[in-house]
Amino acid sequence: MSKKAGGFKVRAVEKIKIDGIDLLSEFWSKRSAPAFDTRDDWKPSDEELPSYVLTGRLDYIPPPPNKVVKIFLSSTFSDMYVERNYLFSNIYKNLQQYCRLQHDVEFQVVDMRWGVRDEAALDHSGPKTCMDELRSCQELSLGPNFVCLLGQRYGNRPLQAKIPQTEYQVIIESLNNLSEEEKTELNLDIPLLDFWYQCDENSEPPAMILTPLNEKDSHRMEVSEFKPIRQKLHDLLRVGSKLAVRDGKMSVEDQKKYFWSVTEEEVYKGVLSQQNPNDHTLCFVREIYDIDYSHSKVERFVELEDGTKKVNEETTQLITQLVSDTEKCLGSDNFYRFPKVKWHPNGGTNEDSLSDYLVELGKMFEERVKMLIKRAAEKSNPLKDNPFSSLLTEVAEHGYQALAKNKTFQGRDDIMDKIKQYILSESHLPFIMYGESGFGKTSLLAVASARVYDWCGNTSDLIVIRRFLGTTPDSTNIGSLMNSVTKQISLACGFKPPHTDDPMRMLIFTMIAVPSHYRLVIFLDSLDQLSSYGKAHTLAWLPLMLPPNVKLVVSTLPKDHNLLDILKMRNYPGKQFVEVNILEAELSIKLMRDWLMSSGRKLTEPQMDLVAERFREDKNTSPLYIKLIYDVMVKLRSYFPQEELGPLLNEINSPVKCIRYIYNELMKKNGALLVHRLFAYLHLSNLGLTENEMVDLISLDDEVLNDVFQYHTPPLRRLPAVLWARIRNSIQEYIVTREANGGKVIAWYHRQFIEVGDTMYKAEFPLNYTPPEDASNTEALCNILRENMVNYFLGTWAGDKPKPYTLPEHMRAKLNRENAEDAAVRNVPAMPNILENGRPNLRKLGQLPALLIKLGRIEEFFNEVFGNIEGLVGLFSMYSWSDIYEIADGINFDNYKAIGKDKDEVTDPNVIKNPFQILIRSFLLTSAIACAYPKMLGPLILGRLLPFAPGSEILNKLINGVYDKGPKLNSFVCPHAQLEGVGTYLIFEMPNDHVGSCVAMIEVTPKSRHFILTLSKKAVLINMEDGNIQMRYMPPDLRKDDSFHLVAAFEPFEDPKDIAATLKIIPKIYIFSLVEFDVGEIIDCRTVPGYEQMRIQGLEMGKIQVNDAVVVMVHGQSHEGLLMFDVKKKDLLYKFNNSKMILFMHLGHNTLHISQPHLETTVVINKSELVKSHTQVSQTFVAAADVISLQFTTVRQEALHLPSDSIITSKTVAKSSADLMAFATEDGNVYIGNRNPKGHQRWAKILLDSPAVDVQFGFSSDPDESPLSVCTKHYIYVLFSVKEDARNKLGIHNIPEKSLGMSIVVAAKMKLVLSKFYMVNETTCIGYHLGQVYIFLFQSENGDDVSLKIVKKFDAHSRPITGIILNEDIAAMFLTSAEDGSVRVFHAGLNLHPALRDANTFDRMGVIIHGISASGLQSASFSKDNNTVAVWTNATGKVTNQLSHDYLQDEDTVAGTVCFDDCIVTLSCKGVLSFWDTSGSEGSLTEQVELEGVRTLLRGCDPHEVLVCCTKSWYKFSCKSGEVISEKLYEDRELLKVQYVKSQLVLLQRLTEEEELVIEILQTNDNSHTVNLSTTKELDCGKLQDFFCFDHILVLLFPRKCVFYNWKKSEVLQEEQVAKSSVITSQSNTFILKSNCNIFSYKIQHGLEKLNTEPLKLSHKTDQVIITPNGLHVVTIEQKKMLNMYRIGDLSTVIGQYSMYGEIERVVFSSDSAYIVCGIADTRLFYLMLCDVEVDGHHQRALALQRSSYTSDEVKTGKIIIESAGKEDDSSDEEVQSETFSENINELLSNPIEMALKKVEGLLISRCLSKGNSPIRAIRSVKAKKKVVGNI
Repeated sequence: MSKKAGGFKVRAVEKIKIDGIDLLSEFWSKRSAPAFDTRDDWKPSDEELPSYVLTGRLDYIPPPPNKVVKIFLSSTFSDMYVERNYLFSNIYKNLQQYCRLQHDVEFQVVDMRWGVRDEAALDHSGPKTCMDELRSCQELSLGPNFVCLLGQRYGNRPLQAKIPQTEYQVIIESLNNLSEEEKTELNLDIPLLDFWYQCDENSEPPAMILTPLNEKDSHRMEVSEFKPIRQKLHDLLRVGSKLAVRDGKMSVEDQKKYFWSVTEEEVYKGVLSQQNPNDHTLCFVREIYDIDYSHSKVERFVELEDGTKKVNEETTQLITQLVSDTEKCLGSDNFYRFPKVKWHPNGGTNEDSLSDYLVELGKMFEERVKMLIKRAAEKSNPLKDNPFSSLLTEVAEHGYQALAKNKTFQGRDDIMDKIKQYILSESHLPFIMYGESGFGKTSLLAVASARVYDWCGNTSDLIVIRRFLGTTPDSTNIGSLMNSVTKQISLACGFKPPHTDDPMRMLIFTMIAVPSHYRLVIFLDSLDQLSSYGKAHTLAWLPLMLPPNVKLVVSTLPKDHNLLDILKMRNYPGKQFVEVNILEAELSIKLMRDWLMSSGRKLTEPQMDLVAERFREDKNTSPLYIKLIYDVMVKLRSYFPQEELGPLLNEINSPVKCIRYIYNELMKKNGALLVHRLFAYLHLSNLGLTENEMVDLISLDDEVLNDVFQYHTPPLRRLPAVLWARIRNSIQEYIVTREANGGKVIAWYHRQFIEVGDTMYKAEFPLNYTPPEDASNTEALCNILRENMVNYFLGTWAGDKPKPYTLPEHMRAKLNRENAEDAAVRNVPAMPNILENGRPNLRKLGQLPALLIKLGRIEEFFNEVFGNIEGLVGLFSMYSWSDIYEIADGINFDNYKAIGKDKDEVTDPNVIKNPFQILIRSFLLTSAIACAYPKMLGPLILGRLLPFAPGSEILNKLINGVYDKGPKLNSFVCPHAQLEGVGTYLIFEMPNDHVGSCVAMIEVTPKSRHFILTLSKKAVLINMEDGNIQMRYMPPDLRKDDSFHLVAAFEPFEDPKDIAATLKIIPKIYIFSLVEFDVGEIIDCRTVPGYEQMRIQGLEMGKIQVNDAVVVMVHGQSHEGLLMFDVKKKDLLYKFNNSKMILFMHLGHNTLHISQPHLETTVVINKSELVKSHTQVSQTFVAAADVISLQFTTVRQEALHLPSDSIITSKTVAKSSADLMAFATEDGNVYIGNRNPKGHQRWAKILLDSPAVDVQFGFSSDPDESPLSVCTKHYIYVLFSVKEDARNKLGIHNIPEKSLGMSIVVAAKMKLVLSKFYMVNETTCIGYHLGQVYIFLFQSENGDDVSLKIVKKFDAHSRPITGIILNEDIAAMFLTSAEDGSVRVFHAGLNLHPALRDANTFDRMGVIIHGISASGLQSASFSKDNNTVAVWTNATGKVTNQLSHDYLQDEDTVAGTVCFDDCIVTLSCKGVLSFWDTSGSEGSLTEQVELEGVRTLLRGCDPHEVLVCCTKSWYKFSCKSGEVISEKLYEDRELLKVQYVKSQLVLLQRLTEEEELVIEILQTNDNSHTVNLSTTKELDCGKLQDFFCFDHILVLLFPRKCVFYNWKKSEVLQEEQVAKSSVITSQSNTFILKSNCNIFSYKIQHGLEKLNTEPLKLSHKTDQVIITPNGLHVVTIEQKKMLNMYRIGDLSTVIGQYSMYGEIERVVFSSDSAYIVCGIADTRLFYLMLCDVEVDGHHQRALALQRSSYTSDEVKTGKIIIESAGKEDDSSDEEVQSETFSENINELLSNPIEMALKKVEGLLISRCLSKGNSPIRAIRSVKAKKKVVGNI
């Protein structure tokens, strides 16, 4: 795009503040004057640049910030090896750490001693490789890129491998002009040049190439053979170039390359030829004196004349001149000459003799490199000071990618026109491009994103967003992508980003907020490249519809993750999709020519003809294939044999073969073993490896290191990072960096590279490779590599631990080692599960589990992951529960023998003998909370698994590990088994803080076991298997007082894909897709003809059988009418007019039931003959009819007359999946209706004992036998609708003789009060009342009657249950929701062994807890409802005593308690003070005292005293005896408040006569001090609200200020301006001040000290803030459930977190601050121990709970619990049945035959019922068997 197209002006940026950060609010003015110059060097100013970047302009993009400090180290090798080794061993690691911590960049040094292989000598590429690496350093490095170490050696002078053809011809011509005598005298063999140099005409311009040794004369010439030839060629070129310079045919600069050494060339290109060398280069010079020229090693340090011991004067002069030139070029900070060092007799230099010099060199090197890095970092990134620099850098990165694609793009005009038409159209839908990998989708999207300025006009209101997904870490996962894109949009448009915590809604909310005058175009390339994290592949985040001013273009692969199918399911028109196919052959040929030309290359015409012929014949000319062919052809020489080109093209005739060829060339160039092994590790990893991990892994792979270090052994046995960097640069175009598991990993961009790599690196050996003996096949080799990866991620060789290795024979001989065995430190990092910053090591935990499972190292898997609390926290931090379960599913439990102490032979397959299965089930129970709050895993594990510890050494080890390491992650420790564990009925729970609000309605989607929908202000779709939220949705236009009202599903569908909801006020229907987890359709009922402004009251959906329409009925709340229309076609099908309100509807297979409760009428409409809306419906009703059946084509009057007082309510209407309907009336009748095969409506009536409060249909495999349950105020009835031929009528009944053919069986009746009652299946029922769930089973005692029996009753919630939803597809599974918003999933078929039942039994008070107090050993809770105080032991959490206060008089209740370790003091409302001794098994009353005007009961500072404050007096009592220790009476004043802190009694008093407020401070030495607040001038500041006293400082709270007053000095220390403040005190010298939503902490020692400068900002959900008695910790409670703990000196960090299972009604700390005791709504006490590892003694608390051994009885009980946890039954209670059978077996032996038959019959019926038979079928089956028994 030309800069001249600009028609707008960038003006100074106006700023707004959002969340305290200055944001760009307006970027472009509306003025039409050009904003920039048209010069080529134009760029926006620093102020304009952020605006320019954010709006997506491509005219100027700031250069990307350098991400690496890459230094080329230049020196001659032999004389500088000591210096190089010293820097390698001692300095580089410091610089690596500095770069990583200070500048977030990598540090690399290119040391050419390592990695230059034999092939470099054979093809003469060594010098070129050096220059390429130097150029790479200059292009990539931040700051320093070149450091040279110069001595007295000039270095090797190489032969030129490439000479320009014109220059070569000048040299040949000059040589040929010599006379024959001169040629002979100089020994010049001129034809030798033409023999070794060949002309490559494919180079532009043509060049002469030195033939590689392995290509000459069809055999490989050794380097030693070529040495004399090289010298002759060198002489020829030098002589010829001298002659050419003499004759003026060549410049001196061109001549240099034939004479200089590699070192001088490096210094020239690295320093002397650079514009600003002082910014990038350093030089260090060392000179040796007293050199012994006779020493055998002297030639390592200086050049000598051939065959002599004399110094070579030429090279001496050259190195001297080079040093001088370098010194002149560099400043004093960049050039440093060290003092001379003395020659060492042992051979020049060694590290010991040069220690001082080396230390100084290292210091200078480190300091000056840091200086250059810092200097460069300050000016490298023009965006770095912007508060959104990371976002701007991300946007610029994608802009660079778009520009790069633009440079080489050609053709594709047809697709580009379609994109243009879409962007200029008024379409509200996205535009989708799809095609196979490598077909050019990315290039198309990139070019379109640049051309959009020309299409739409380069105006100020055009904003372009582009992301090439998967190419940067922030474009890899959905969370970071949505944050990045939406923030860019909001900043570019100048509005505050919409607040939402749901990434699925972020994009659409932001689009809607874009002002209408802006035009927003978004390009998202490669949806398939997004990671699956966060359900990204569901595309729920991608809007279905777009605002009018927004366009969205996306691309994807056609098959990956079913993305294209998901998009097509949105039913977009075909024009929204375009397929990208291969390129035409002629365009492919043109692209090849252009790409070669841009690289300074070409092909000869015969070569190009062959390539063009191949393209014309090929069917796969994709852009990727052309690019791969280009990568091969760009290196092709013109003299490459034409007869070999055809076979070469055959070898690379597909993308896969091209990739394989490129891989092989890469291995030839860089070493087959190194390349193969690097990529093998990459392909064996999970989600990729970081660059450091790849280098670390090779550094532990001695087979590779032995291959790399062929000539030099480094001081640190580790792969030089530059070797990987060299390989990476060769494949830079095909790899991307992505964010995965907390790291930036390397990954292939194109799928073909992954597929080929999987084959080559996992299923093939490298070239010319001899595998070790233990790797006979590739899978065995892969396992060896996996073992190496495991050892790395376990940290086996981390730190200073040396890893053994064996030197190859040639290196052992070279190093003169007697023994080839050795060991060396590898300098790889430690791999703890938790990093120093407290975060889980996601890199380790993302790789290790799969590797250990693959290798069968189950014991280590347990020790590091599943049995390690740190590993578990990391696992739950990364993955959803379904992902964790998938990891665990890879373990072969049947073969589990690694930890064999828990593995016994078990004959019962249902018995769990594997502790891993116990763990998995426990994790399922915990998954919803643990995935949201991973650090809560520790206390959750303890709360659930403690009963299993004695029976499993494995589980005990995990629990002990939680006690040991858990407090470092979470300072809350669960000391008791206080949560439901494995083997209970609970499967998993979804707390309300995960859902977000109280559940208004809950529904199970039909035909699905996976999802539930909870509704309140938002719709939340939850995965029923793991509790993960699949979708959150809140309508953007939701009114403040509105909410979602009703949910219904398309029930008749075989595979439902949609679920719908309406709003209560706004007349809209929302259709949610269960495939995409997004809103698929929003229907505004106001646009439907005939709506007539009805307010929606209900919604039902179904499937019309005739025309397969999806029907929605909407009925009004206060106006008449019912609308029925087709959702898909939006056709009005039917309008029903009636003058009364419709409250209830149900759409079955063939019948629509309408309930109108204010009439005595229920209307039943048959829709079996319904066609489209053209049907004219006659609406004639019979006034006398109370129940009407209405068809749409004809009116059929089928009336059932009801009494005038038979009023129907919506709560007593039941529906089934078929056409069954039942309703109850207030006169005690139940009516059941069904349609017979002829279409006639049939009705039956049953008379009950009292009006029904609930009517429900149950589940049945036979729709005609759907069971019905009815609850009255006193009874539960279970009824079965049977077929017409059934005549067995059991129990009570009252059925009219003239009913329409229906027969009703009342199968059971039971007296019990329930809120709801449901039939789970033919044999099992469930019901609930308050927070308890009842499980019923059908029982038969005599073979004639079937009755209900309660077999299970358990507490499901701490608060009353609001509803139960049955799961139709999973027998006996159901969901419950409660008043506190919690949702739980249960399975009624699970059995409880007595041991499990005891393990999961928790003590309760049974009545509401009104107060708690706690000492270090015990706690006391009381309730005013029954005047009982329960005494709990802190160590067990069990009730040990119940203290009854029956002696209290009427209307007097317990008002407070103070708990001591062995006694309790209680106080009643009327002043009765009771002293209880609780040291024994039963509490005893020791003393009673009656007081008047009691205000407060306090714990004394002495451990055995209690303080009572009355209106006119206060008393100190002995807590044990009840004796008065001291007292004081006041005649003239009234006590308002008492505080007792640190043996200091402080009383707030009101003087009776003067009405003045005074504070009296009484100390233990009987000293007292009085502060008169009314007369003290400094404190005359309004009404006192509260006060606290700490030592000598009074804290006084007034309406708008807090005053800190020193009462000893009578002076105000400090005033804080606060509002709505309160002080929360401890029993120490610390306290907290709460003001509005801020908390400050203070400490009083020698004065007042504020402990935190930044306050703790409380959430609006915070209910309570408390402080521990010792004043060390602060705990906040949110939503009555979530506890967060902080250190009082650091309120910025949460050190403890716990989400309670139920609502917290009361909470206190124990007096020793060891426990926090919570009174839960279910009348339990729940204990959490405080274990802060930074407080002395706290960690020991947790360690004291560890158990290393158990008694034999404990072990036996524990094993029984583990075994019983696995026993399950689908519908029956095996325990009840087995007990019944065993109880009666002895009776059967002695009783008469008749009684025995009767008993056997009852037992057999029970057994038949347990097998899933219905009661009637069970009875028939048993009666048949009875005859056989009778004959016996």
